[in-house]
Amino acid sequence: NDFYIRQTLEPFIRDLLQPDVTLDVVCDGPNLVKRMQEGVYSLAITDGSMPSMNGPEAIAKIRSFDKETPIYLLTSNRYSPKEVERMGANGLVDKAKFEDVPQELTRILKAHSLAR
Repeated sequence: NDFYIRQTLEPFIRDLLQPDVTLDVVCDGPNLVKRMQEGVYSLAITDGSMPSMNGPEAIAKIRSFDKETPIYLLTSNRYSPKEVERMGANGLVDKAKFEDVPQELTRILKAHSLAR
């Protein structure tokens, strides 16, 4: 379930980050949008099925004021590469293949120079 995934991935990501990089965690779409409006972020990873506003909806709102920050969608929904691009995400992490998620997150964080 999503709670288990969040509880597993949050410490994994924290351990992987460069010492000078901080991790902000939100539990729903409106708070994600609010944080992105209030701060400057190097990267956002959003779940596809957050309460109050799902990931694609949150990405659309964020893209209305921030076209630059890379955003990755963590979801078990099947989106085509064109759908991911249309929604404004830079990529997708398939949480249906949970065993691959840590490797994929590591790749993304390293690609953006955020991982050790």
